[in-house]
Amino acid sequence: MNYYIGHEFGPYSEEVADTTLRTDRYLATFFDELDKLVGLDNVWIALSADHGVAPSPAFIHEHKLGIGMAQPAAIRGVAEKALTQAFGPGPWIEDEDEAYLYLNRETLRKRNVQESKAEEVAAEAAASQPDVAAAFTRTEFMTGSLPNNPIARKAANSFNSKRSGDVFLVLMPFAVPSSFATGTTHGTPWNYDTQVPLIFWGSAFKPGFYATPCQPTDLAATLAARLGLTQPSGAQGTPLASSLK
Repeated sequence: MNYYIGHEFGPYSEEVADTTLRTDRYLATFFDELDKLVGLDNVWIALSADHGVAPSPAFIHEHKLGIGMAQPAAIRGVAEKALTQAFGPGPWIEDEDEAYLYLNRETLRKRNVQESKAEEVAAEAAASQPDVAAAFTRTEFMTGSLPNNPIARKAANSFNSKRSGDVFLVLMPFAVPSSFATGTTHGTPWNYDTQVPLIFWGSAFKPGFYATPCQPTDLAATLAARLGLTQPSGAQGTPLASSLK
């Protein structure tokens, strides 16, 4: 429920503050019952999240943080125009969403245009828009020819060869693809989307705050290391050894 409330009203809304307080109370009740059942001295607790979230466009405008509401349809329009100028009438773009442009395979076939060429034209046009920080092509992902920079590496981690589109869009910081001013979303490489808490509590862990770089995937790896278990077969994280007793 908190997830949908956050999307609807934004992270700094009264609605999210209300659900945060309620969640805190629910957890307090749960931990109290757990203490009565087995004793908290016998419990380890780990808390994290899968992503952060952008401020709402209304909040961004109020605090003069950036563009606010991004325009995916306008980005699609610019790419469609550039492809038409380069290769003739379309339609060239079959669909768009918050992160991708999808090329029209039927038009590519009829016009005898290579996918990589069309991707390049569309990406260049999209990247010219003020709310786009970068645009990468499917060919760049598939051939390993992405630029060597942090944003490209994060984009590569988000790419799925079977499901992702043909042009991957990275929107500018504080450019939110929301259809209304009070709503918001997530999925960018910027700090507000990628910084989340990672909390361990219990007798297995050293109290303190750690500035060591980490990520949510380290959670399972850390618990496995402390339990003396083999790392899960799909684990990508690293045990946070400095936090373990």
